[in-house]
Amino acid sequence: MNFDHYRMMAAIIALEHGIVFFEEGVVSLDKFWPLLDQMRTEGAIVLLQFNGEEGESNRHPYTGILGIPDGEHFRIEADSMEDALAYLVVNYARSQWGFVESLPDA
Repeated sequence: MNFDHYRMMAAIIALEHGIVFFEEGVVSLDKFWPLLDQMRTEGAIVLLQFNGEEGESNRHPYTGILGIPDGEHFRIEADSMEDALAYLVVNYARSQWGFVESLPDA
């Protein structure tokens, strides 16, 4: 999965929602809070799990789960919390805000 694509799409979604401090290349979870808060007010549930066990079965240390009031849900295992959040935000925006990305999903 190309998480660079999801991070770029999350930045575009942020701009569409008037969030201008969503800087490309800046690793910070703070930039996700305005989007997550909007999702929360619309009834979404976001869970982040820190997968602390080491070993072959735990290749990705973060799991993100998104529940949408209409029953739709998304789940991702990622190498960073930023990647997990970007994936969840993009999929929420596709489902609930009508977001259509202009880049191919690579």
